[in-house]
Amino acid sequence: MGAEQPLTRTTVGVILVDAAGQILMQLRDDIPTIVDPGCWVVPGGVVDPGEAPEDGARRELEEETGYRAGRLAQAYERVLDRPEGFAERQFYFIGSYDGAQVLTCNEGQELRFQDRAVLSSLKTSPDLAGIILDCLARVPVPETP
Repeated sequence: MGAEQPLTRTTVGVILVDAAGQILMQLRDDIPTIVDPGCWVVPGGVVDPGEAPEDGARRELEEETGYRAGRLAQAYERVLDRPEGFAERQFYFIGSYDGAQVLTCNEGQELRFQDRAVLSSLKTSPDLAGIILDCLARVPVPETP
């Protein structure tokens, strides 16, 4: 997708994979004043001015889940035209869940590791299931240090 609308922000998402190969997904709040209400997404959010995308991904993951990521691999980038009348540049990173840190749902309704096979049946942000599966097919999940 190209930016046909004004590019107004940069966002990041972290595809966090556990030892069973499941993906950490977050169920967003179902309120009309946010983007993708009631959708399953990967943890992430808006990059702060002057912040590098990977730094923003680490910050957002920790803010939303309490998880401090180890190695992250950049896996995908796109520009998405939003129906709200703006475009955003999106970066997706892949990381490995260490199985030790406790995950806490600090934003949204729920956090849950989801099997790859069910991703396409979930209500997600635009094309997210396909992006996750594409990333996992192309980019090795970094080992936990």
